[in-house]
Amino acid sequence: MANKVCSLQEAIAKYVEDGDAISFGGFTTNKKPMAAVREILRQGKKDFIAWAGPAGSDWDMLIGEDRVKAYINCYTADSGVTNVSRRFRKKSRQAS
Repeated sequence: MANKVCSLQEAIAKYVEDGDAISFGGFTTNKKPMAAVREILRQGKKDFIAWAGPAGSDWDMLIGEDRVKAYINCYTADSGVTNVSRRFRKKSRQAS
């Protein structure tokens, strides 16, 4: 049986493509895959359709870096890290 273990950098490069519809686990500021979010940013991946509920700093960072083309969620919060979803709120005001 072949070894299927790979680094996070390799996994993001292989499985995450521009324009993908993606979602992350966790709840607002708890148990979010922030290392994966940072690696997505580092690799320059973009144009995501976000299925984000309940979102927090994960999607707030991606929205702030203009990596999201559609944001579908049930709840956004981020009070554990920064002001409550400040990048999301800024983009929402700009879209209005």
